[in-house]
Amino acid sequence: MINGNQFCSGVLVNNTSGDGKPYFLTANHCIKDNEAADLAVFLFGFESPFCNGGAGPVNMTLSGSHLLATDASLDFTLVLLDDMPPRDYRPWYAGWDRSGDTPDNTSSIHHPSGDVKKIAIAPGSPITATFGSGYLPMGHWLVEHWKLGTTEPGSSGSPLFDQEGRLVGVLTGGSAQCGRAQYDFFAKFSLAWDRFAGSSRRLKPWLDSLGTGVETLQGFNPYSDDELAADFAVSSTEICLGDRVVFTDFSSGGIESWHWDFGEGAAPRFADTRGPHFVSYVSGGERTVSLTIENAEGSDTRETEIKTEVKTNDIPMAGFSFLEDKFSVEFIDESENGARWYWEFSDTRTSTQREPVLTFAEGIHVAAQVVRNRACSDTAVKSLVVTSSPEPELTARDIRIYPVPASGFVTVDTGDMFSHDLVVDLFSAGGQRLLRETLPAGLGQLTLDLTPWPAGTYILRIEAGKEHFNFVLPVLK
Repeated sequence: MINGNQFCSGVLVNNTSGDGKPYFLTANHCIKDNEAADLAVFLFGFESPFCNGGAGPVNMTLSGSHLLATDASLDFTLVLLDDMPPRDYRPWYAGWDRSGDTPDNTSSIHHPSGDVKKIAIAPGSPITATFGSGYLPMGHWLVEHWKLGTTEPGSSGSPLFDQEGRLVGVLTGGSAQCGRAQYDFFAKFSLAWDRFAGSSRRLKPWLDSLGTGVETLQGFNPYSDDELAADFAVSSTEICLGDRVVFTDFSSGGIESWHWDFGEGAAPRFADTRGPHFVSYVSGGERTVSLTIENAEGSDTRETEIKTEVKTNDIPMAGFSFLEDKFSVEFIDESENGARWYWEFSDTRTSTQREPVLTFAEGIHVAAQVVRNRACSDTAVKSLVVTSSPEPELTARDIRIYPVPASGFVTVDTGDMFSHDLVVDLFSAGGQRLLRETLPAGLGQLTLDLTPWPAGTYILRIEAGKEHFNFVLPVLK
């Protein structure tokens, strides 16, 4: 937080001396002078175990820093924190690549709008580009689209990592936001290294004070050489059936081997690598998790009692329908037990509204709804055809069910005249739903397997938007 009213992101950076100096990199438009550096407050560990989780812990802070290097035309700033982050903050100093080579893919860790930590991922390579007038020409990496996640104001100064997890850029800005996961410009780390004259406008004098000339440097745990001490973190103990708990090692010392025991009912139960490890539990309850680390001089063990809660009630179930008015589409939420909603569309747009209304170009599109409730989530996917031509109405006479009586299998046939997904339900005579399938738009035909159920009378229900059609289906064996 700068001046008590501006949120930005940033990253601790390793240096070739390996001395643990707390160098911190962010954007010039976040910290541009010594006054801003001196008044800045740095918050660590501000994260949630849940996607779209609530507020994180705010007790890990440091105040004040000293300005070392900055440049407005490239929009970067390097400061030295007044204090080194203590061990219980679990700091990590990012490695970097100053070669200027184009990454294969990128990711960014940031705090959009001052929110808890988020991660944005772009699967393709960024391109060299100019952010705008007043900025160094061709001085930025342009990430054209985020595949997962997105930045927002408050993400400024966040690091751009390459496929090796090394720092290659610092966020200046762009048009990315929730609902529009494109595009962002990151000042090139390689140009901030030594593009400008003087130690106050370049990174090199500070991050390579030994003059090694290396182009890449790995990340660094400043407490790695401390006395051997086992330590780990648990992502969450509230999970859904089938979900996984993540165990992350934060041990220190010259570790040569790791030995994990994740407790009763864990799959896997044991591991002998550092991790992170992804572990599933089929039942809740208290269990002991232990980590033992060893080297030639000895060993250390940490045991923690954890109580896992495996949620089986109030599980979110995604579901939606939509109404079209030519190119405008209104999405209608039909999910159950949802607390938060997230939408992705095949034209790269996203939304966090419960029932978004969007305008689409003519053609076939895919919409995905993700419904979350704490640790649990569910996804529903449907396709839609947007056209200026009027949509023919579906009637019962447009639906063919055969053979009737059915024996083993039955086919639902609507031809190719209907451009919406249809939902097909099979009910017992007593009203219990036995099966639900989706007939995708344009496919026209769906075959159901009836072999799991005995002979008798069943009901087929076809849902087409607001219309519902019921058919009596006798089944023989």
